[in-house]
Amino acid sequence: MVYLHLEEEDERLVQAATSVIRRNFIPGRHHVGAAVRGESGRIFTGVHLESSAVDVCAEAVAIGAAASSG
Repeated sequence: MVYLHLEEEDERLVQAATSVIRRNFIPGRHHVGAAVRGESGRIFTGVHLESSAVDVCAEAVAIGAAASSG
């Protein structure tokens, strides 16, 4: 397996995703964190949303947070 070096800006995405799920982890409800970087460099995060009514991936939530912020 080939491992590529992560750039510092990529490490910040990993740290942001890790941080958001650590703050919001609830078994069976929020168990994945995601982070995306906008063109401005600003990082947006999201957590997986799961309930009996909805199941939305953390990536979609993070992208929605970015889109909602302009």
